[in-house]
Amino acid sequence: MSTSRPALARHASSHASAASLTSNDDGDREDTHPSPYPDVDADIDDGALVPVLAELTFYVVPAKLDLASTRARIEELGGRVVGNKAEARIVVTALKGRPRLERVLGSGVATMANLLSSTFITDAYDLANSAPRGTIPHLPNREGYRVLRPSGARTSRDPSVEIIEPPGQEGRPVKRARLADDAVTGTVASASSTSSASSTSYPPPKPDMTPYPTDIRFKDIPRLCVERPSPLDCVNQDIIDAIKPIYLEREFDEHAQKNSNILSYRRSMSILKSVPRRIKSGTEARKLVDVGAKVAQRIDEYLSTGIVAESASIVSSARYKAMTEFASIYTIGQATAAELYRRGKLTTSDVDVIFTPGAGDERQDKGMIKALCSRLFRLGIVTHVLHMTTRDPTNPLHSNPSNFDNLDKAFVILRLPKHTPTSRARLHRRVDLICAPRERYAAATLSWSGSMMFERDLRRYAEDKGYKFRAGVIDRNTNVEINLPTERDIFGFLGLTYVPPELRNADG
Repeated sequence: MSTSRPALARHASSHASAASLTSNDDGDREDTHPSPYPDVDADIDDGALVPVLAELTFYVVPAKLDLASTRARIEELGGRVVGNKAEARIVVTALKGRPRLERVLGSGVATMANLLSSTFITDAYDLANSAPRGTIPHLPNREGYRVLRPSGARTSRDPSVEIIEPPGQEGRPVKRARLADDAVTGTVASASSTSSASSTSYPPPKPDMTPYPTDIRFKDIPRLCVERPSPLDCVNQDIIDAIKPIYLEREFDEHAQKNSNILSYRRSMSILKSVPRRIKSGTEARKLVDVGAKVAQRIDEYLSTGIVAESASIVSSARYKAMTEFASIYTIGQATAAELYRRGKLTTSDVDVIFTPGAGDERQDKGMIKALCSRLFRLGIVTHVLHMTTRDPTNPLHSNPSNFDNLDKAFVILRLPKHTPTSRARLHRRVDLICAPRERYAAATLSWSGSMMFERDLRRYAEDKGYKFRAGVIDRNTNVEINLPTERDIFGFLGLTYVPPELRNADG
């Protein structure tokens, strides 16, 4: 039996857009938190239930339910009840039979992945009531509350969409038509526009990439990062670390990052990551495809003295220290760091979280990033939204200046749980949230899980094969988008050996 605590104040602003949490034009944080949001330095009020349903909208089928009680519980948990099922992220009902559900909800009930038993609300309410003070309980797994299993494992936003599956036994792709729905995302692989993947032979799967054997010949190590293993720490990591400050310091002055000298250093360090045995001399290193005379000289200097004098001088300089600190701050890159020092580190240390709607929920990715940020803010988990971009669903793969891969993204500051129930301090961490449509999830994951040099070479390799890769694969000749279900399938489609994420650390 559920017990009740005092209800929360009515959430008049519970559906406020997360975009209101961004900074103003001057870069100063605007305090636009509606009153239902918890203070970022305080926990949820002791007397109130944790709003575990914050930013979720519900349509309640009244048959066999106490509508007033169900609505009160949803609202007490921070959710919002709507009068139109099309506006709801979740539909709850006490009905079980399909014929009765079809009379109430229409013939499309069999495909409603968001149709849940009303016991979901009851159990969520009980969890919130029993949660220890200062904790945020997990919502029950929706899978156990689905009233009907959606028919059709896949859906699509375009009636003509096809997805290219992994290769069959003959080494050719198998294409399977996908079910249509009402939304449209743009040009994708279709029956009317033949994809090159369906008309050309598809190489059989290759074994996964593994570190090279220690006796590999240097001339057999390929130039492109996507064709070789790159572990996070390698046997020559100290050599790489000793040389790295030279090109990092130059990047502060090369704002466009197109200086060929800098790129040459990066390529040299990148291929050193793949060498499985200790480099003995600069002469030996020059047998590697991208190692030139200058880098070989630095290697000899380090091996004979234990330091690279130019690097040591750079690292000890006040300028380098200051600019590295500046560049580590979000929105301050190398150019701004140099500007501030005169009047980055390349990326902020953060965590990338890539997510997609669950199977059967494909239509619900629209607006999901804003709803998630608002929900996490209401729960006191996210304290700041630094930047947010949303994709153009009619132009799925083409980038624009404000959204390089046309995915929904939010860069946020996340507040970690307390170390102990009595501690007051809570650590904050930068987190990037990336929402990908389900059909592009594998490509989005691949595009966000490699180092800078790895991703650069992946795009370069794809272009040589006649494709573009930007969080998705697109045929350059036909402008047809090719959706593949897993990262492994993308590697195979391009004719590459699958490189596990731990071997994609191709930067120095």
